[in-house]
Amino acid sequence: MLAAESKVLPLRLCRTESSHAATLCLARMNQDALYAAQRFAPFLHPSELARLDGMTDLRRHGYLTGRYCAKHALAHHIGITALDHILIEPGVFGQPLVRAPSEAAIRIGISHSADYACGLAFDPAQPMGIDLEPMSVRHEEAVRSQMTPAERCLLANSWRHGHACAWLWTVKEALGKALLMGLTVPIWMYEVKAVEQSGQFLVTTFAHLIQYKALSFEWNGALVTIVLPARTTLEIPQDCGITALPFFQAG
Repeated sequence: MLAAESKVLPLRLCRTESSHAATLCLARMNQDALYAAQRFAPFLHPSELARLDGMTDLRRHGYLTGRYCAKHALAHHIGITALDHILIEPGVFGQPLVRAPSEAAIRIGISHSADYACGLAFDPAQPMGIDLEPMSVRHEEAVRSQMTPAERCLLANSWRHGHACAWLWTVKEALGKALLMGLTVPIWMYEVKAVEQSGQFLVTTFAHLIQYKALSFEWNGALVTIVLPARTTLEIPQDCGITALPFFQAG
């Protein structure tokens, strides 16, 4: 049975001295829909198809949803129609790198979980990271074990239920991706300092990495977090389908 929903959003990253374009693709697709998309409008490069052959079914689903979103974000961003001409390969730390077309001086962020995925194409001048999780308590135990006393206090005062841990997981994963370090550093370095609601975004600042901030929102039952430079303003189309997280309460 086919089940698919996707959305491509043009973004604008604005600073006092400059601005840059970015493109976000969000999708929720089951495996049947992904294989149908590959048959009728191929999005995998031949090298990616070869890599897919060696994967288990579970890894294939994540790989396909991630590549689907990444290719659509890149295609809209750089103006290319043949998605299977775009090649994304992993770097030495697993970070996705755009290898073809070679003239595309662009970076790509990818995240996937269950049927959900997102791809974020952006200019290297504005380092970014993205992460996504379905609304769940899947990482609750692991996240709580790594929280600092200040974070425990923050979440105890501001959250209604266990989805807070899924949110915190996306914030730290997205920050690690922006830094190209993932979760390989002491987790206290990613300590959250403050959280506030601003429109449809939940805005997070960090205790130690003050040059970054995180913007979190809900799309179609998933938590999505984008990390970007703290002094950059993110402009997103109105009525684009993203909403504020439903479980945060100020104070």
